[in-house]
Amino acid sequence: MVSIQDPLKPIQTISQLGARVLLLDSDSPGSYGLTLLHYIKLFDAGIQVIMCTGMVSLNTVLRALSLGAEACIIKPIHDLNEITAAVDRAFEKIDRWWIALNDWLDRREAFHAIENQVLTP
Repeated sequence: MVSIQDPLKPIQTISQLGARVLLLDSDSPGSYGLTLLHYIKLFDAGIQVIMCTGMVSLNTVLRALSLGAEACIIKPIHDLNEITAAVDRAFEKIDRWWIALNDWLDRREAFHAIENQVLTP
């Protein structure tokens, strides 16, 4: 786990680390969490972002989810199992994407093999 303290370089740091799951505090001073979420998803829509917020409003939660957050956890966090479960779900989603991508690549390779057999005299 890595903590990004410089709100001016999050995309650069995420890229350098190859991060796939992020916990993002929407209330962090100066970093404008929802705006940062938007830019993270523009940079790489496959990054799984779990938002943490102390601003308990339906609008904040819906906005975070509409921008692509995988989950929105309300602070203060009394049960760390809530974070653990959200992170586990995020990694499970990544695993499902990799399985689907590999399946698609296998089917594409098989199709090209059949296509080459049909077109080769």
